[in-house]
Amino acid sequence: MGVQALKAATPVGETGQTANGWESEITRQGELSFYNTAHPDESVNIAKIKDIGHGTGTGGYVPGKRYIKPAMQPVWKALDKRIEEELR
Repeated sequence: MGVQALKAATPVGETGQTANGWESEITRQGELSFYNTAHPDESVNIAKIKDIGHGTGTGGYVPGKRYIKPAMQPVWKALDKRIEEELR
């Protein structure tokens, strides 16, 4: 659910590689992580700088689009509701 929400919310550039790079993992300790594996050749996390903004090599600035937190809010609410139901 989270991967699909992030994929749908990610601003799509020329290739859509960043949107398609979302993955999730549940550790043995029960921690849920979402991460983006797109653009492994870059020195920065492209998904993150699309969210928060970044400077350019020529002194400019590209503002962020703030998509990660809004995309995940309904996911967290749904998971919270499901956990609450399971505990009843």
